[in-house]
Amino acid sequence: MKEFQASSEEVEFIGLNRNGEIVVVDESNERNPSIQRWNTSGKQIQRFNVGQELGYTVLNRDKNLIAGTLESEPDNSFTRLWDSSGTVIAEKLPGYLTEFSPKGESLATIDEKAGTVYLWRANGTLIRELPGYQGIKGAYFSADGQLVIVRHGDSVRSIWDISGRLVLNLPEMQGGVKSAWFSPTDSKLLVTVGNDGTIKLLRLDDRQTLLQTACNQISTYLQSEASDLSDSDRRLCDGIIPSPSQSPLNRRNSP
Repeated sequence: MKEFQASSEEVEFIGLNRNGEIVVVDESNERNPSIQRWNTSGKQIQRFNVGQELGYTVLNRDKNLIAGTLESEPDNSFTRLWDSSGTVIAEKLPGYLTEFSPKGESLATIDEKAGTVYLWRANGTLIRELPGYQGIKGAYFSADGQLVIVRHGDSVRSIWDISGRLVLNLPEMQGGVKSAWFSPTDSKLLVTVGNDGTIKLLRLDDRQTLLQTACNQISTYLQSEASDLSDSDRRLCDGIIPSPSQSPLNRRNSP
């Protein structure tokens, strides 16, 4: 066993990168913490200062990236991305960080006040905004990185695919859902625990059927003039459920 002294007592371990180096945050200066890399011999390889208070920090081992939540002002968080050398990849992604997808190809941030989940590629480009409700508390990827569980307050509300389509609306389940997990290998099974203690297993093999069910549930909302949605959000279910003009009845009645 090897032992060496870190730079201060206020060091928090983040993880081991793909080169086997130890990545830590030194918070001895709370207003200007530093991110450091050490080799296993106890030599500090690299250090860079963050410049402001740093919150939750995650290492993307596959891409050798570091993401951290920073506080620009009270109740106004944003996320910054660095590469392993300390170069900023993305300066200011809105919302606070939840996690990278298991393969490191994307990450999620959430804006609790706006009720929005942001899905990003690992290079900081936006994939999609997921609409939600105020009080969002978390967003978690499936093992394959293609599905996202969204938590609101004390319950799990919905599951989305990475393209921004609603796959499952969990509040429709009797009693509500307290927590949910994907199967760790193929993400084809969802385990839910209800607020009443009921455990349910849901098969996610037929995602097209799940998408059709979810889109049927929200179709009225998507088309309502009262809902403040962008054109792209209104088209979330295009190609999943037929539009009124595409229905068999309308085709029979068309001249």
